[in-house]
Amino acid sequence: MQAREIPRQQWTDFFDTFSTQHEDWIASIEIAGERVEARELPLMGVSADRGGSEPNAIEIEIGRDAADRLTHIIEDAEKVLFKQSDDEAQIELEITSADGPDTVVRLRRGTRAEIPKRSRTGRSRKAGG
Repeated sequence: MQAREIPRQQWTDFFDTFSTQHEDWIASIEIAGERVEARELPLMGVSADRGGSEPNAIEIEIGRDAADRLTHIIEDAEKVLFKQSDDEAQIELEITSADGPDTVVRLRRGTRAEIPKRSRTGRSRKAGG
């Protein structure tokens, strides 16, 4: 896998672009390689809060719809490492926090059956409905 660190001043733009390009990719979130926070759910988005109420916080949202949505927040993030396989089919984000365990987000392209159909409101729709 190729790896590169994302400079802190680029986090907001990087995550905006990343979220658009990888929405609905299948994601798993691991905490310090020990605990799985979420497994095999579509990515809804990743964002960085640089100047808000939680400076340097990174928020990851995954799920098919509001019923199974999970929001994972990494407070006081210090480092973001982006890794991508040569065929671009698998991606990892490694996020290091100043006061907590590292978080790893693993993503892969989903199959058609795994990707939710969303309406313009961002909510999933059932097929035929």
